[in-house]
Amino acid sequence: MGRIKDYLIWHHNTYGVEPEGSGLPHVQEYLLSLKPVQSVIVSIPVTLAEAQRAGIDIVSPSVRLILDLQAQRLKLENLAWRQFEELVAELLRGDGYTVQLTKKTRDGGVDILAEKCIPKMGMILSVWQAKKMQEGNKVGLRVIRELADTRNQLKASKGVIVTSTSLTRDAIQRIQSDKYLLEGFQKPELLEWIRQYRQGRSHTVMV
Repeated sequence: MGRIKDYLIWHHNTYGVEPEGSGLPHVQEYLLSLKPVQSVIVSIPVTLAEAQRAGIDIVSPSVRLILDLQAQRLKLENLAWRQFEELVAELLRGDGYTVQLTKKTRDGGVDILAEKCIPKMGMILSVWQAKKMQEGNKVGLRVIRELADTRNQLKASKGVIVTSTSLTRDAIQRIQSDKYLLEGFQKPELLEWIRQYRQGRSHTVMV
């Protein structure tokens, strides 16, 4: 059996060049755990077009967030709001979605657009709102209403809320009443999604 070679490039146009000593060993540890594997890790500025021409797979730096969360070196509570959005985007990529992160604003709008082709159904578009909350705070009905309105405006298949804490009873009831259009991920479901990130997926993801 041939050995697999993985190239890890930090895409500076999207995330910034990964600073020395800020987590590369964690990623290498992850790649080396996928046997048989020979990992080549490169930390250089590179454009996406250059990488594609060279046949290089690009791995998002947010992989490191997931690795640290899996190994309990990091807790959801420690993430900044933008890191939380990048975490959710990375989980979606791992599930085979084509993902677009929106601009870095805190205006309460949609954070992520995710497209995927479902066999026998065709292309679907989902809009995702990632809410990093302080412990003890919950996502309320107002946020779910805004998500529902945005889903309708974009004609998306589904609107999904992901929170680092939980949803209020009213928010849960609204999601349940529109179960074909809305979905919610609370902390326990999110932690399970993180735990399963490695299973059944490629360890190279495009950014």
